[in-house]
Amino acid sequence: MAAYQQAMRTAPEDYRSFYQAGLILRDGKDYLAAETMLRRAADLAPTDVNIRRQLGAIVALNLVHNCQEANSCL
Repeated sequence: MAAYQQAMRTAPEDYRSFYQAGLILRDGKDYLAAETMLRRAADLAPTDVNIRRQLGAIVALNLVHNCQEANSCL
């Protein structure tokens, strides 16, 4: 992850490091941070369907996770 963070600082207009960081965060179940990274990647590469697909999946995972948290409070 440190390599991607360095790449983001070095080349902040390159979507690839944001995309890869988003996938790593998703795999670590940090869905909120993954969504942030994938949204940035989507902003930088708006026509990339793979980014859009991953972003949609992360948004759905965030919704499910939030519903599960809400249900545990009932």
